[in-house]
Amino acid sequence: MSDERDGHELARDLIAHHGTDRYPTVSSQAMKVTGEWGELNEAILKDHDREHIAKEYADTGLALYELGNKLGLDLGQCMRDVVANETRTFGRQYGDREAG
Repeated sequence: MSDERDGHELARDLIAHHGTDRYPTVSSQAMKVTGEWGELNEAILKDHDREHIAKEYADTGLALYELGNKLGLDLGQCMRDVVANETRTFGRQYGDREAG
């Protein structure tokens, strides 16, 4: 498994490969994330093959990482902060059933 910082670098690499940033503002990048999420959701709901879902998953991740680049936020650090500061528990609420 790769380090989460790779996503930020990969997002920058993709923009460099394209030769231009087609979503140069925070708001346009946020809309890109929304669009990619929709495509991923559709691929899952329509039961597309794993390869198609993987592509949409990657597109969504790259868009989200690039949003972080534009916001000056590191996604991995933000997630670590959320996990470290989480105080809620759900075991009793959901009957202590196992995930799966």
